[in-house]
Formats: sequence, C-alpha cells, structure tokens
Amino acid sequence: MSENPHQCLNCGHTLTGRYCVNCGQKADTHRITTRHFIMHDLLHGTLHIEKGLFFTIIQVLKHRGQTALDYISGKRIRYYNVFYLSLILLSLNILAVVFKHRILPDTAMKHSGEVSSVFVFAAANMKFIVLTFIPFMALNSLILFRRKKHNYAEHVVAAGFCMVAALTLALIANLILLLGNITFFSYLGSFVGFLVFLTPLFFYFSYSAPQYRFWGYSWRILLFYVLFILQVFILILLLSFAFTGELNISGEINLN
Repeated sequence: MSENPHQCLNCGHTLTGRYCVNCGQKADTHRITTRHFIMHDLLHGTLHIEKGLFFTIIQVLKHRGQTALDYISGKRIRYYNVFYLSLILLSLNILAVVFKHRILPDTAMKHSGEVSSVFVFAAANMKFIVLTFIPFMALNSLILFRRKKHNYAEHVVAAGFCMVAALTLALIANLILLLGNITFFSYLGSFVGFLVFLTPLFFYFSYSAPQYRFWGYSWRILLFYVLFILQVFILILLLSFAFTGELNISGEINLN
C-alpha cells in the first residue's frame, strides 16, 4: 500500500480529484473509528435519503416504471442493487408472516405442518424464487413491449424494480396485519395486499409510456398477467414434483 498522499490507497494510482479515476475509491480515506463506522458506513451508506436502500424504495413507489427507465438510461449511482434489495425485502416478508402466525395463532392455517413446510421451503429457496419470478416478468415484457427496444437484460432490470415495489407493498401489508385482528387493520392490510397484485399494472404503464396508448397497453398487460400466472403455476407443479410433494386443489404444497 502506498503512503504517498497523492496516490490512491487502494490501487496506488495517482490521484487527480476527489475520487481515484482507476478504481473509484475516495481520495480522502482515513482511519476507521466507531463513530465513523456507525454514522457513515452503517447509517449513511445504507439509509441515506438521497442514495441507497430507502432512496430506491421511495423512488420506485413514487415514480414506478420511470425509475427503471432512469436506471437503464445510465442514472445508477444513487440506486441500491435491486436484486439484493429484493432478497432483503423477501426475507423481511417471510419473517413478518412467520411472526404474525406466532403472535396471532387464530390467523394461522389449520394445518400447521403444511404452514411450516411452505415457509421452510420458501426460506430455503428465496434466491431461487426471486431469480425465477424476475426472468418470467422480463420475458413477458420483452415479448409484449417490444417498442421500448430494450434487450432482455434491460427488461430483467426493469422487472427487478417492479419486484422491489411489490415486495415493499407486501411487507407493509404484513406489518399492518401484525397489529392484530382489528377489523380496520384487517381491511387495510388486505387492501395493501391487493395493491401487490396490481403492482405490474401501474409499474409497466409508466415503463411502457409513451410508446403505447391506453387500449394497446390494456391488452398487453392483461396478457402479461395471464402469461405470468401460467408460468408460476407451471413452476409450482415442477417444484412440487421435484421435491416429491403434492399440489392440493386448494393450492397448498405438502412437502414430504
């Protein structure tokens, strides 16, 4: 490691500004202290309102598909990785649902063995679930919104942003339902949960504009839902077969 103050401490490249042009590290690196670690690396780096995790969530809920378009066009430094964020949100959703069934046992399914099997399976395969749903959505948008002239990878990024919006609303719904069996919170949680299902409708309306008019978009998003539901259904059947489980008429998965 170079001790020359005019050289990058990470790669040794000559510094000409606030950042190293070779590796991107800041020029004003200094000794790590407890205060700096907590206030900057932990809180500022993760929760800063102008950059990072919360910024990405706020933008995708506020601007929907336009956020993905901005990212695809090159405005990327402010945003948290949407795929990592999807995994974080999915983990929080699973924890919230499990916790809800523990503190509100009367809201749990009757067959606790089936519930535990479903959550054990979901917890063990979170990455697979997210990385399967996102490519499905990307494939459908690639087929249906070809006028955007985005390649498949760019559609995957857009689907990642859509997934962040859906998982955020799902988490809000689960947290509301944690407040108990009060009628108001039950209805409110159910309403927010319904918005999760509508997330692609609003997200891709913003994403596909202005290439598609109302009716052109309407039949495309309807077909998007049909294809996605069919893909998910086939995926569940394949997973049920792969893990030697059974798919009940009610849609529950029993794992042996």
